[in-house]
Amino acid sequence: MSQIQQQLQEWSQNTPQFLWLGEGATGDWVTVADAARLVRHYVAMLTDFGVEPGQRVLLGVSRPIRFALLWLALLDLGAVAVPVDSSAPTSERIRIAGQISVSWMVADESTAGETAPGVGVVMVDGKGRLSLLRSDLQTGDRYTSGGVVLFTSGSTGEPKPVGLPLAALCQAAKRVAVSHHLGPNDRGYCPLPLFHVNAEVVGVLSSLAARSSLILDLRMMRHRFWQNMKEWKITWINLVPTLLTLLIKDSGYLPFRSERVRFLRTASASLPTSVKIAAENMFDIEVVQSYGISEACGPVTVNTAGKEKPHSVGVPDGVEITLLMGGEIGIRGPQVIDPAWGPNEWAQSRYFDGWYRTGDLGHCDPDGYLYIDGRVKDVINRGGEKIFPAEVESVLLAHPAVYECAVVGRPNPVLGEEVVAFLVTNNLNTIEPELRSLVASQLSPYKAPTVYMAVNQLPRNRSGKILRHQLLPRSTQPA
Repeated sequence: MSQIQQQLQEWSQNTPQFLWLGEGATGDWVTVADAARLVRHYVAMLTDFGVEPGQRVLLGVSRPIRFALLWLALLDLGAVAVPVDSSAPTSERIRIAGQISVSWMVADESTAGETAPGVGVVMVDGKGRLSLLRSDLQTGDRYTSGGVVLFTSGSTGEPKPVGLPLAALCQAAKRVAVSHHLGPNDRGYCPLPLFHVNAEVVGVLSSLAARSSLILDLRMMRHRFWQNMKEWKITWINLVPTLLTLLIKDSGYLPFRSERVRFLRTASASLPTSVKIAAENMFDIEVVQSYGISEACGPVTVNTAGKEKPHSVGVPDGVEITLLMGGEIGIRGPQVIDPAWGPNEWAQSRYFDGWYRTGDLGHCDPDGYLYIDGRVKDVINRGGEKIFPAEVESVLLAHPAVYECAVVGRPNPVLGEEVVAFLVTNNLNTIEPELRSLVASQLSPYKAPTVYMAVNQLPRNRSGKILRHQLLPRSTQPA
């Protein structure tokens, strides 16, 4: 019996009717006793179908509760779950299946027939029942233990597989529960995709470790957000900066505050200071910043409610950090990617003197609090002056008419690069003089954007990170 099933069984023996996982869109709930029963049932059925420990299993199911329980069952079985977007096109599934030699796929009945040859298929019907659709799998090498394989965001190129063993995932989840003081009286809200490490570890596994309940919601409604938080008795919220920005920029929205919510946690992307301040002033709830990457099972540093420092992403949480050459953040610890496990051979080149190079730039204060300055590949070099896009974006987002923005470097024959700002706004022509004045009042002249361009939306991945490389071709066009 794995650590997961043991936790579920012990928990269900004490409080079997405790409502553990809920779905915001449907209002459905599963008790901890039902969760324990369903995980055992799924493990037994998957084993009967032929799924074995160490095999890689593509998991693409649309219903959040069902996804979570099947994901837990695969981990409990000792298999390696490969979560994917249930709406991903067939070509993407086939590419992933081939990239890491997937043996099985578990999918909704609407997409179960769409996979590569040689992959066994388990179909999930509308009531959550499993059936064997195809078992002509070509069994490949197996990993030494169960866990997950996720794919990096690919914000600077082709996504890479990140293999994370179960023990590391559980360790990270325990740290989240401890750092945020989660317990049986807490109920979290998570509208993030379950094929991402944030929802899996910070959401599902940490709620299991803390024996607290969680609502999974893939249809977050901004117009009644706080009303839902009150009705659902939410005590903490797990968002990404993109969603938080949408909440505070909706001019027709009147906040409905909930007295039960202790804090709102953000991760997965940089949180502009202007957005944090605006959210705290508008909602009267502490916004707790954290910093994490998939290669560390999620959390790297975290602020805790009441002990946060302005602009900081907190102190190390379960890992050690250092600043390498040029200010690049290095990490190490049991939660950090192991080049010897799973598909992680590529990660060996990312290590320097025992530290994994994150690709992020930062600095620390004397108390050990970390501050993120930007990405190594995003830094703009204008005539030898280094510019961090996040600093410029934070100033621009302070303007009420700017909903989103991204700052990138455009090639310049004299300076090397010049600063270009892409803005989601309804009236750029009107506000551009105000933006130039705002930037001039808060930043050095060399950091000021040369060009401002309006776009309908910024290209982002499902975890909220801006895909800057998709803006670069556009930014190389003449002004």
